[in-house]
Parts: sequence; structure tokens; C-alpha cells
Amino acid sequence: MKIKRLLVVPCDTLVQGKEVARRTSFFGEAASFLAIKLGRSGFSYDGEIQFYGDFPALLGKEHVFVYGRFHPHLYVKHVPKNCPYPSCHGLPKGTAIGSKDLSAVMSQVDAVFVSLRGGERAQEVLAEAGRRGIPRALFDFEDYPEIYGRALAAKELTAGYAHGKDFELYFKKELPLGFRTDTILPLAPSPVRPESYRFPNANKRHAIFYSGRSRPGCQADREEAVALLGKFPGGEFIDHDRRRRSFLTTHEYWRHLAESRMALSPSGKSWDSYRHCEVGLAPQTLLIAPKPFIETAGPQLIDGRNAILYDTEFRDGKYHLKDAGALADAVRYYLSHDDERKKIADAWQRDVLSGHTVLGRSCYILESMERAFS
Repeated sequence: MKIKRLLVVPCDTLVQGKEVARRTSFFGEAASFLAIKLGRSGFSYDGEIQFYGDFPALLGKEHVFVYGRFHPHLYVKHVPKNCPYPSCHGLPKGTAIGSKDLSAVMSQVDAVFVSLRGGERAQEVLAEAGRRGIPRALFDFEDYPEIYGRALAAKELTAGYAHGKDFELYFKKELPLGFRTDTILPLAPSPVRPESYRFPNANKRHAIFYSGRSRPGCQADREEAVALLGKFPGGEFIDHDRRRRSFLTTHEYWRHLAESRMALSPSGKSWDSYRHCEVGLAPQTLLIAPKPFIETAGPQLIDGRNAILYDTEFRDGKYHLKDAGALADAVRYYLSHDDERKKIADAWQRDVLSGHTVLGRSCYILESMERAFS
């Protein structure tokens, strides 16, 4: 089935509401651009837009209907000084619709793509699409650390939604290993928008770089890997306090990545981290990360080919670093074999640019929908 027109229901935090004020778009975007240039913060972000934000680039503005209006700053290409999600910027425009437009739009679209975090708008569209026989794809962006180590029932895996009754295809960012099917597909790792990043030309003056903070909900491998690799000579490890007073600006973060031969990207609440693909954009910076313990979309991360991947083991309800000695040995080896390190770093950069971009993940979702709905 070829999808020519698509209705998208984003999460509530990305849009301004069900009703669309059509005359405010230009002025809102101009005001956002000015605020960003003046260095103001406080903009609302939600990382789910990185997975499907380029649907309009693939289908055209007039063929992608968005239920609600995205916040204007998401369209601005310029990345703010303290932006946590650079890849959320530069969003191509679709056609914003309100509740009054919904019935007419539903008669035109070939499929709907609905965020589970879309609230009333999501339920409204799912119900209407079901009545009209329009194929439904659900998008599940949540982290589910509580599911690790458990055999999941199908109902738990899809948040209580049932195939056929509520959806035809289900995209899940946090999909445990072994649970991928023809109708439940993975989305990790979190993709990036390469044009949002500006890495300086810099000498590699750090051996290993890490910037982050420990939180109670994180997997155990995070603190364990930080404690182990933070002891290496020449490392630059920035452990932030809970009030984020020591957080780097966006450009400082890019500079540290560019100046480092390796960068550590441990687990957070889940395996997936925005760092995984961000590291791949930094020139010849080798990624250190845990082996995926969730299903991922390709290109796959492979130890020794495009990253250093360490083993983890599940115990006491969390994933722990399994073999500290093996990880330390691998890091020492590649720090002393620079040509091999660069080769592996270059391989991950090629893989990120070929498949783990906002455009690439949007294409993966759209093509998966077309196959499933045929």
C-alpha cells in the first residue's frame, strides 16, 4: 500500500491544542527565533518528534496533516545555547488542523500515525479511524525500565491496546529483546538531525569524555562504567549535580565531544540514550556503550565494528556492567591503536548518517507502515 496522505497525532507536550489559530504561525515562529537569538531558555521539547518529524519532507507539506499546531520554536533551525534536544529543531512544516477539520481530513488520508501520549486527540482519531477502516499505527515513546527481566504478556507489551481492535501496527521505542514481531516494531536508537550540530575542528586532547548525572531510576551500568572509566588518565568526566548548575551549554558539549578520542554513553532509565547517535556525529570520536538489551532498528551496533560495546547482566532488577576488566582492556587497546580507533569511529558515523537520522527514522516508519498495510 502506498501512503500518499497521512494524519499525525503528536503527544500533548508538542502541540498548542486541539484548535488551530491559523494566523499566529508566522508571528510565533518569528518571536521564537528572536527569543533564541537573545539566549532565552524555557522552551518546551519532547524527544518523540525526532522519530517521525520528517514525514512532511517525505510526503510533502500538503499531504501530512498534524492534529494540533507544533510549538513555533521547533521550526527554527538555529539551536539555542542551552538546548537539550538539538535534533528537535529544523522541523519541516506539515498542515496543522484543528478539531473542526478532522472529519474532512479523515476522508482523505490513507493511514493515521498516533502517539500514545496524544491524550484526547489520540483517542478521538483512533476511534474514528476504526469506524472508517483506516489503518492505524501507534507510537509508544515511553521508557519502561520496570519491564526488564519479566516475560511480558501481549497486553502489557502494547500498553493495553489490542492488535486489530485498536491498531494494525505498533512502534515501540522500549521493545525488549525477542519481542519483535511483524506488527510490533522497534524504534531505538534515538536518531539525530545532523544539520543541527556544529562540531569545531579540534585536537583530540581528551582520552574519554562523559557528561551526565546519576539518578535513582538509571540502570546500574551507568554508575559502574563511569566509576571504571573515570579513572583513566586524560579523561574528562563531568558528573552534574541534581540542580543542573554544572550542565554544559550546547556548544561546550559539542566541543568536548570533538576534543575526545572516545565518549562514554551508558544506559539511563533504559538502554536508549540520545548520546549514542550524537557521538557518531562527532569527528572520529569512538562510542563506548552497553550492548543493546532492547530491540533496535538498523544499522545495528556491533562491538569492534562501529563501537566498543560492553556486556551487561540483569540482577536485582537492573542491568549491571558484567565484565569491568574486559571493558577496561578494550578501552586501553583502542587508546593505544589510534588508526583502528578512527576506523571504528568512522564506521559508526557512516551508519548514523545512513540510517539513524530524523529523515532516516521517518522513512523507516513510513515504509514499515506501507508494508504492513498492504
